[in-house]
Amino acid sequence: MGGLVSQIACGSHHTLVLGSSGQLWAFGSGVKGQLGTGNTEGSLRPTSVLLTRASGGEASVIHNDMKISVGWNSNFIYTAESSEREQPIGRLDEAKLQKWLTMEQGNAEAQREISLMFSTSSSLVASFTKASEIPQAAGALTVDLEAASQVFDQLLNIPWIRKSVNIVPLVENLCIAVAVIKSPEIFLILPTISLLHEDHSVMNMVMTLAVFISNHLNKTALKTLKDWWSSLEPSIMTKHILMWKNALSFLLRNGLLTTHNPGVKLLLQLLKQLHKANKRAGSIQKVPASTFYVEEIICSVIPLEDVKLWRFWSTREDTEETPVIFCRFPFVLNLICKMAVFNIHAHFTKESHKLAHRLTVMCPPGTFTDDPKSPLAPVFQLTLRRPSLIEDTFRQLGAADHDYFKRELVVK
Repeated sequence: MGGLVSQIACGSHHTLVLGSSGQLWAFGSGVKGQLGTGNTEGSLRPTSVLLTRASGGEASVIHNDMKISVGWNSNFIYTAESSEREQPIGRLDEAKLQKWLTMEQGNAEAQREISLMFSTSSSLVASFTKASEIPQAAGALTVDLEAASQVFDQLLNIPWIRKSVNIVPLVENLCIAVAVIKSPEIFLILPTISLLHEDHSVMNMVMTLAVFISNHLNKTALKTLKDWWSSLEPSIMTKHILMWKNALSFLLRNGLLTTHNPGVKLLLQLLKQLHKANKRAGSIQKVPASTFYVEEIICSVIPLEDVKLWRFWSTREDTEETPVIFCRFPFVLNLICKMAVFNIHAHFTKESHKLAHRLTVMCPPGTFTDDPKSPLAPVFQLTLRRPSLIEDTFRQLGAADHDYFKRELVVK
C-alpha cells in the first residue's frame, strides 16, 4: 500500500483502509458493490478506491479531516472541509433540493442523484440524518422524519422526479440484511413516502415490509422500533397508520381475505402495535382513534360469522389455520361495526344463560359436574318503584354482580 494506515473499518465481508496520505483502499467481498470499484467482483488484495463527491466530481479534501465508517454492505466517508461542521456525504442539502424542484425536466445528473438517494436504505437514512454537534444518547432517533416527509411530498408531486424514484430494489435488498439490522430508521422513513400508500405498492412492497418487520427483524431492532413509534409526531404516526391500513383495505376490497389470511394477520398485528404506541404517547401526540378505522370491514366481513369465530377460538389455542378474527382487533372497527358485534355477542350470551337455566331445571341433580344447588336466573331483574325510578335503578345496578349484566334485562 506504500504508506502508513490511519484508519481501518470492517463490514460483514469487506474492509476499508484509509492511508495517512488520504488514499482509500478496499478488499474482501464485492458482491453488493461494497468495494466501490464500480463492479461486483471481490478482491483479496487492497484495491484503490477513487473518492468522489456526492454531487459528482473528484473529491479534494484534507485527509486529516476524513473518517471512514462501514455498515453491513455499505460505506460512509465523513469530512469537514475548511471550518464547516462535519456532514456525511449523501446528506440532502437545501440547495440541491431546490435545484431539483425548480427543474421543469430533469437532466441525467439530477435523475442519477435522485435514484442514488432512493437506491439503498443507507443512502436514504443518510440523506435525512440530523445535523447536530451534540452527541446523541443511546437509542435516540437520528433522522429527521418531519423533514423527510416534507421532502418526499414535494419531490413526488413533480412528474419527472416521480418517474426517477424506484423503491422496489431498496425493499428487496432489505430482505438480505433485515435479520442483522440494529438501528431500524429505514422502517420509520419508508411509511412517509406517499408511493407506499398507493394500491400498486401493496403486494410487492408493503406486504414485503410487513413480513420483514414481523417475522425477521431481530429483537433488539424491533424493540427500538416500538420505542420510536411511541415518540412519533401525530403527522408522522398518521402516515405510518395509513400505509398499513391502506394495504389492509386493498386486500379487503379485492376479496383477498381468505387467500391472503396470513398477510391480513400481519397487517392487523402491526396496526395493533401502532395502536399501543399511540396509547403510550402523550395526549398532545396522540392521533384520533378514528384514524385506525378500516371502513372496508363493514362490506367485507359478516359480523355474525366473525363473532362466531371469536367465541369459538376464544377457548382454543391458535394454529396456522386460525382464520382472521376482526373482533380481536376492535380498534379497526368503526362505531357501526362495534355496535353490531356488541349486540350479537350480547344475544349469544343471553341465549346461553337461558339454555343453562333450562338444563338445570329439566335435568336431575348430579347431571352436571358442578351440580348447582339452584338453577341460574335466566334474567337480570330490576324491581323499581315509580316514585324513585332513578334511585332504585342505580342502587340495584351498583349492588349487582358484573356477571348479571350479561343476562337479559327485565324491569318490573
